Amino acid sequence: MEDGDLDVLREGTCDYLGFSYYMTNAVKAEGGTGDAISGFEGSVPNPYVKASDWGWQIDPVGLRYAVCELYERYQRPLFIVENGFGAYDKVEEDGSINDDYRIDYLRAHIEEMKKQ
Repeated sequence: MEDGDLDVLREGTCDYLGFSYYMTNAVKAEGGTGDAISGFEGSVPNPYVKASDWGWQIDPVGLRYAVCELYERYQRPLFIVENGFGAYDKVEEDGSINDDYRIDYLRAHIEEMKKQ
């Protein structure tokens, strides 16, 4: 650190905010089992949303809530740097993957962002 660096950091601001979004987590006060993948102790399955093959909750509305919260808090353009859908894909004989489920996932998440 050089003289004045802390002042620059304190007074500075960003041009945009990048973030990753994959899923939401539901919790309850007691009795949650936790999840070794997500690392959230006390997380429980959300009965109102579907889950991927890997057990990750598919929650496009959660993305809209995240976008709303981040924009209201920071008032900066947002850039989603990571988002996606984990599944056990079946590779066809011709090398293609029929992944309509992934297209549906992305479409639903984009539709929720458009509502914001």
